[in-house]
Amino acid sequence: MAWSTVERALDTVFRSPSDDLWIGFYGGEPLLAFDLVERTVEAAERRRPRDRELRFHVSTNGLLLDERKGSFLAAHEVETQISFDGSREAQNLRAPGTYHRISERLRRLRRMLPDYYSRLVKVAVTVTPAAVPTLASAVDELTGSGIESVDLAPAMLGAAGWTAGDEGELERQMDRIYESALRLYEHTGRVPVTLFRRGPGRVVSTGNGQMCGLTRPGTLTVDVDGEVNGCTTLARSYQTLSLPGLKRWVAPLRIGPVDAPDLEARVQSFRSSVERSALFGEREKKHSAHGRCRECRYRGECLICPAAIARAGEDPHRVPDYLCAFSRVSLSYRERFPAQILSSPRP
Repeated sequence: MAWSTVERALDTVFRSPSDDLWIGFYGGEPLLAFDLVERTVEAAERRRPRDRELRFHVSTNGLLLDERKGSFLAAHEVETQISFDGSREAQNLRAPGTYHRISERLRRLRRMLPDYYSRLVKVAVTVTPAAVPTLASAVDELTGSGIESVDLAPAMLGAAGWTAGDEGELERQMDRIYESALRLYEHTGRVPVTLFRRGPGRVVSTGNGQMCGLTRPGTLTVDVDGEVNGCTTLARSYQTLSLPGLKRWVAPLRIGPVDAPDLEARVQSFRSSVERSALFGEREKKHSAHGRCRECRYRGECLICPAAIARAGEDPHRVPDYLCAFSRVSLSYRERFPAQILSSPRP
């Protein structure tokens, strides 16, 4: 990203009336351009109004997260989400040969920067159907290593091979995760698996039939070329939008360049288009092989990404079966977990 694009993005951030401002770095792999991350953080801190909070987030695969980078992120209170599947077996399914390297990075950060590690380092586990049988052991390994925030999410792509008969294995794995999390909570009060938390940062109902919070004000993504999108899943820098569903439903949702003088009007037009979109709304018409969304008891909490629906085909109402199964099973265990008020670790 050119520095001029960063400056225009920061202009947009500081025009926001919000008292709590967040700046996130995504990719690709943002640590490949760590000098730009450093420069952006320092520039944003200089510009921050004294009466407003400013927080940072970076999403990384962790392979480049050494002590120098970790020290900078810790010093500037940057929440750091590492995409890592936890166990050697699970990680090798998605990124062969990286398990040892990421594990070693985490061990060194825990030893050298313990406060940063416990408060600001999160792990996001992206679960493919092939990785389901490894899920409980992966979560146990992560929580045992002192990670205080473990997010579980199904892979938006790569759901090939999932069948209805596989749901039993998903149930068994989630049951093991639930039992381990319950024991940990009863003995220590810790709830590192964010699925089982209540309060700020957890899934909430979108209320009006929308599939996600894309129509709500407050969040924008600036792509490397300066193109503004409503969400990172719509960014064009890492996808061609050539799949039929993406081409039909996502490609027309263009906002324009970050330096457009009428950017605010473009954003409002974008949100109006999303509200009218069959892909992003009409939850009552959505369905999968497991049933219709309007009949599901978890329809108010389920936040299956509409972009994942578009990636799977042209039908805006056909939810991929794997995503539906993962959501239903995980939310059923979340519902059973003892009530508590816990928010995700924040700076």
